[in-house]
Amino acid sequence: MEKENLKIQVDITEDDIYSYQKSMIPKHLLPIYATIAIACLIAFILVPLLTQSIDPMSISIRIAVFFVILLFVLWGIPSMLRKSSKTALNTNKLLHKTQYYSFNVDGIEASTETSTAFVKWSELYKAVESKDSFQLFISKAQAYVIPKRCFNGNTEQMTILSLLISNAPVPKDETKKTSFMKKLLWGLAIYIIIISVLYIAVLFLNRG
Repeated sequence: MEKENLKIQVDITEDDIYSYQKSMIPKHLLPIYATIAIACLIAFILVPLLTQSIDPMSISIRIAVFFVILLFVLWGIPSMLRKSSKTALNTNKLLHKTQYYSFNVDGIEASTETSTAFVKWSELYKAVESKDSFQLFISKAQAYVIPKRCFNGNTEQMTILSLLISNAPVPKDETKKTSFMKKLLWGLAIYIIIISVLYIAVLFLNRG
């Protein structure tokens, strides 16, 4: 595709902002968070319940707290993201403007009725393809978001853009940070599980 331009018109909606914010949640860490949640459930509810080491009232309070936290994660966070998306759309006038993007092997041209900017692929901070959009970060916190719905089902154009964004750099510091967080969280989960198992074993040995 020598110098040939791929052109897309984008009108951002509240759903687009919501999808973008959801995609920013580090999903690769969700299995680790789930493991930690299960480990905490074992350590603070199941272990005391099996060993009868605390009174029933305390168990009930712990169960209630656990389900309140679970409710917040499953319902509260999505609600907060939805509210944040609505606020962003209502307060940012730039999001109300139609945006035009032109892509080729050299980079991206982004324009509105009043401004135009060109960014080389090598100058991007990073580029990400999510389930619902292409996200081209020009800095750590600022991105051009191109919803996939704007392609009107043209899978060939989406494939071309997927190949183009592969030219964007991958920030090394972010990769190292993610790797460190994974190790830290897995370590915490394993530590809680081991302490719980040892605690149960010691209690049963003492009773024996």
